[in-house]
Amino acid sequence: MKKSSLGKRAVAGACALSLALSMPVLAFGTGEEAPATDQQALAEAVADEAAPETVLDGTTASTTISPDDSGLSVQPSTDPDAATTDDLEVTVEYEVDGSITTQDELDAAIEENGPVIEQVATKSEAFEQIKTDASKVEGTEADKAAAAELISSPDNYISANTFQIDPAGQDNTTTTVTVVYAPDANAENVSCYAYYTVTKGGVTINKVEKLTLGADGKYTLELEGQTAEVTFVLANSKTSIAAASATTNKSNGGDAENGYDLVYTTGETKALLGNGQLNWSAQATADVHQADETGVAAYLSINASEGEGSANTAYTSFAAYYPFDYAKLINVTASTTADPEDVTNAKITANVGAANRSVRVFYTIVEDGKTVAKYRDLTSDASGNVAFDGVTPGMVYTFAVAPAGQTPSDPSTPDIPVVPDQPVNPDQPNQPIIPNDPSVDGTGEGDGAVSNGAAAADTGATSPKTGIFA
Repeated sequence: MKKSSLGKRAVAGACALSLALSMPVLAFGTGEEAPATDQQALAEAVADEAAPETVLDGTTASTTISPDDSGLSVQPSTDPDAATTDDLEVTVEYEVDGSITTQDELDAAIEENGPVIEQVATKSEAFEQIKTDASKVEGTEADKAAAAELISSPDNYISANTFQIDPAGQDNTTTTVTVVYAPDANAENVSCYAYYTVTKGGVTINKVEKLTLGADGKYTLELEGQTAEVTFVLANSKTSIAAASATTNKSNGGDAENGYDLVYTTGETKALLGNGQLNWSAQATADVHQADETGVAAYLSINASEGEGSANTAYTSFAAYYPFDYAKLINVTASTTADPEDVTNAKITANVGAANRSVRVFYTIVEDGKTVAKYRDLTSDASGNVAFDGVTPGMVYTFAVAPAGQTPSDPSTPDIPVVPDQPVNPDQPNQPIIPNDPSVDGTGEGDGAVSNGAAAADTGATSPKTGIFA
């Protein structure tokens, strides 16, 4: 495995060491420590801080490091004031060989063998293997399935940190290594999976395991082997959608005789997802003409739900013809209790947490008594925002966010038929109708079609692509 540096502290240490060796002798010191006036003493102080220390306590050795990039600085919370940092601590404990009885002997073994634990850039073999052939990875079927799904997209998890573990002077008859992984104590709703490759007696084993958070706020992994590579993956253990706060309103003027025009805005509804780059929030706005200048909170509301079960039928109709790849699927509904004739400029604004993400919005409209399924492609701006206008109150709009790295689409028209090859309205060939939609004519056949696929009323018009009667 190609190793990275020891992390930011090691890089900083190396820079400090180079600086110390290239500059005149100066006095450095902090707090109660005596200033280091010798360049070699300064170099040793920098090295001591950069490298983890292994301590011998009887027959047990313990090494603790505080690596960088835990990912928890972006851990979402239902509490906007919740403190989050990047704190992370990893401890390795193991039994030493009986021939090692002093700290100096253990230090010598470490100097010869290398670091007991080191953060590395490359993921463990188990992490990569489960994505291609889960049968070659050990673990419960439930853990394996969840672990494979979790890392199927980087959008799904908060962080993935890998550590190379090589306990110097280990008692080879015991070969049990305890790794304690302690994320930020302020993190909320965090679950942890370990993808590890362990070598014991020359045999390499790949395994995945969901770790249980202990009462001390730490995850503990027991390894049986001489060396190991462990990738710890943190994710949200709970995906939740928070209710929107009350509607606010702003008056654009008016009078008692002609009524008032108010702009309504809901608070955000949020979904806590993946790694902070795909955390969802949405709000709705609408203009309402009303008799009373005092805003009525119930005039506008917004709610959201996850998954295909709540999706608009436009999405399910599309998916039946063409499977659509997405990272997250959120269904958003903006509703109002005002008279529909008094509502204008209704809009849903959503934030997907990252710029340049492709977002496909599925929805339906009714034209000439027929349900028409459509979608619109949007691309998030530099702040991760997309705006969908022309909203019909009460309609479910399904926002499908493309996986990370997928090139945003650039449609030639703002609204595209869901299934271009299905029967269409000959007067509006770019707007297909959903086959067999029972809501159209009450017969359960939808769009007038009979069992043989021909139109009930042959007007001589056919689909330009399929030749099916419209």
